[in-house]
Amino acid sequence: MFIGDHHLQAYPLFKNCSDEEVLRFMTCVMPLERQWAKGQVLHDQDSPLTELYLVLEGRLALTRLGAGGQEVRAGELVPGQTYGQATAFSTGQAEGQPDPFAIVALEPSRTLTFPAGAFYRQCAQVCTAHQKVIRNMLSDLAGQTQHLSRRVRILSAATLRGKIALLLLDEAGGRSAGQPFTLSYSREEMATFLAVARPSLSRALAAMKQEGLIDYDRRVFRILDPVRLEASE
Repeated sequence: MFIGDHHLQAYPLFKNCSDEEVLRFMTCVMPLERQWAKGQVLHDQDSPLTELYLVLEGRLALTRLGAGGQEVRAGELVPGQTYGQATAFSTGQAEGQPDPFAIVALEPSRTLTFPAGAFYRQCAQVCTAHQKVIRNMLSDLAGQTQHLSRRVRILSAATLRGKIALLLLDEAGGRSAGQPFTLSYSREEMATFLAVARPSLSRALAAMKQEGLIDYDRRVFRILDPVRLEASE
């Protein structure tokens, strides 16, 4: 099934669903298609979340302001990804449950928004479409939980060098010493992910490069001394 140019079965939420099943689910829950301008806030942090968002176009950021007013970015959502699953399954109340993150459009974006109730209760017909979509949503939720656990592990390092070391080792994915890999983040995105100022990040990276721990050119990195880098944790 298509919405505009988007083949919904290509998205994890509708994996293994037929056109008929997707149509039945969409007809049952009646999601709303919405457009968002760059910088527009879809949801305020700590406010009740009563919807699940499926990104069709653009990029959304999950952010939170810390006690000192510094923005911490927990992650990004790109086309095909969803957000709101945890809230959907943690409450059966129509008014929703407070969600810790704000959702902000990083660029012009388009979403489908589903009522959370569509996922914690099945339709009256208990159709296979609902069963499949709910299973897919739980699988996607597990992936998001792993991502957040990874972020917590990285941010738990005591020093900035330790955070950088954990992030680079994770991004390298077990590559051998000297083998190049492309970082998933720009410098600005990396600084936001690590919740540090970009100049501090740049200084730390330059020092680690000078010490022979790593080498890099823009987003392409190489870990030159994995043992010493791991010791930075």
